[in-house]
Amino acid sequence: MTETIEVQYIDNIHLFCGVIPSGFDLIEYDRGTDPVEDGVVLYGFDEVAMFDFANPKHAFVKIS
Repeated sequence: MTETIEVQYIDNIHLFCGVIPSGFDLIEYDRGTDPVEDGVVLYGFDEVAMFDFANPKHAFVKIS
């Protein structure tokens, strides 16, 4: 069975208005790395910047 990975990049997490889309995870990762391989799952927007990434970026990721 083949996995399908969908990534929706967030340009600026501080300007984002909305919710985590159904079926997606909120991911924090370091700029220049792969959010799927190198990111961590956040369980809410209150966890943004809790990890020690030098240049944190964010994305919604869905693996199905």
